[in-house]
Amino acid sequence: MNPTPEKAAAMPDRPLPALPAPPAAARRRAFRSVGELEDVRAFATRVARSAGLPDLRVERVVLAVNEVATNSFEHATGGCVITMWVERGSLVCQIDDDGRFGDAVRVPPPDLESRGHGLMLVDEITDVVRRHVHAGGTSTRLHFTIG
Repeated sequence: MNPTPEKAAAMPDRPLPALPAPPAAARRRAFRSVGELEDVRAFATRVARSAGLPDLRVERVVLAVNEVATNSFEHATGGCVITMWVERGSLVCQIDDDGRFGDAVRVPPPDLESRGHGLMLVDEITDVVRRHVHAGGTSTRLHFTIG
């Protein structure tokens, strides 16, 4: 069973359990290239709105999903699969790719002109972020409280 976002956030120094599979009813789409980012954003918007998130939260979902997908297109070879569902009062967005995420501790870039701010932004606007590196690549799970 997946820990609640509150429990997951309270355990940052311990390894998290493996991610359980998304539910069968989850909405899932595969994206292959950076040229599909408009479709990524449209998909995230539709699912976030259908989950009942207010407009500001929808914007955060879209921004975070777009950023993680952009990293998938840039650093992985096979694009990404985005899966979204509602679970215990949260919208959950999982982005899977065949890339290998490095150190989970984000070190701020030296200045605003440097690249590397995107995942730090995702960490700030998402209620809980869980990244798991596994034999097939990386799964990034974003939790957004609905209420």
